[in-house]
Amino acid sequence: MPRLIRTYDDAAASGRFWIEPDSGRIVRSELVIDSMGMFGSVTVTFGPAPKLIPWMPLEMQDLYRLRERSAASAASRETTSLLLMSVEGHASYKNFRTFNVNTNEIIKK
Repeated sequence: MPRLIRTYDDAAASGRFWIEPDSGRIVRSELVIDSMGMFGSVTVTFGPAPKLIPWMPLEMQDLYRLRERSAASAASRETTSLLLMSVEGHASYKNFRTFNVNTNEIIKK
């Protein structure tokens, strides 16, 4: 506490990484948060990019859901939820480029 991702109920986010054992490179990452009827997840897939040494993010999938909890029925003690909204996104990344930066150091005595 305090959390980096803030929610009304201070819900904790969770995540995981898929790591290539031989090289230690990250292959995929996932971030998930579930708070007061709102659910969100972001998954990023990494891979090689032409002419670049580090692996780059190649795709991102995200999912967001908003649910409304309904009261338990008299016949059952289980609560159900009604899906109010669902949003899914997909992004693909390509045409990575490198940029050169030149710097000069000025030393004043």
